[in-house]
Amino acid sequence: MEGRAIVPLIDLDRWRSGDAEARDETARAVDEALRDVGFLIITNHGVPAEVIEAARHASADAFALPADEKQRCRQTNGTGGPGWTPIGAESNSYASGQPAPPDLKETWTISSVAEGAVVPTSMGVIPVENQFPSEVPAFEEAMTAYLEAGLALSAELFELLAVAADLPPDTFLQQCRDPLHNLNLTWYPPIADDMAEPAPGQFRIGPHSDFGTITVLQREASDPPLQVQLADGSWADLPHVPDSLIVNTGDQLAYWTGGRWRSNPHRIPAPTGAAARQGRLSLVLFLETDLGAMLEPIGRPGEEPMDAVQYLIDKLIAIDTSLP
Repeated sequence: MEGRAIVPLIDLDRWRSGDAEARDETARAVDEALRDVGFLIITNHGVPAEVIEAARHASADAFALPADEKQRCRQTNGTGGPGWTPIGAESNSYASGQPAPPDLKETWTISSVAEGAVVPTSMGVIPVENQFPSEVPAFEEAMTAYLEAGLALSAELFELLAVAADLPPDTFLQQCRDPLHNLNLTWYPPIADDMAEPAPGQFRIGPHSDFGTITVLQREASDPPLQVQLADGSWADLPHVPDSLIVNTGDQLAYWTGGRWRSNPHRIPAPTGAAARQGRLSLVLFLETDLGAMLEPIGRPGEEPMDAVQYLIDKLIAIDTSLP
């Protein structure tokens, strides 16, 4: 099944058009895709190309810094907190109960830039102290602009998702007006000559589902590609569409919709051969809920509500390799 076109293209201009038929068709396509595979590819998303390029350039410059300079921005308050995280600090497979060697990636996490913001981490809910490298002067401005554009898009997506789920348009926004969020700049470095070959069962990022409401992913073509798990347990390559963004359902939204939509496992295998000499960069915006949200499964009255923040903390504890 690898290489099969499994995820639809969702043109947001059709949703914005005001044409009732186009909006209905868009909402139906979103619902079908999230029921089936939990992923969308969106075009005409409205995040300016120059904002994306500025964020990618600043990210590349930050990851290219010497290790001792990155270490000054080290994430110190647990997985999920702001700052730089080296290879070996996370194993995402553990979130799905599958032990695996640490993921072959570096991450630079930027949390909310709003004054007084907090962020859930594997050590609990902490005040945000973003780590902006002084050696990359454009970094803070570029990431702030990307976050602003991503949050504006997410508000539009929450409305589309509610309509797709046959709910009032503000259903998800009621508990996602000021959502907790992280922008994870993720660098999958080449496997250099002085690095050990990947261990058996080691991934660039191991099989996992995302933890929050939705994830908005900006990525480049890669070998191996991002793979998603199908309902029969097999894995399929997610196609790369230039100028698009990937949106996928997280655990919180899947629970919130009463299981109507899937929070689907996905992974990136470790590269081999010529591909092992190439690095890849992704910009990953994780959207959760407002602080204190309790999510009652829609259509399943009487089921236990999800404490959204505690759920995140438990998952972050699971993937933090520094914890016992």
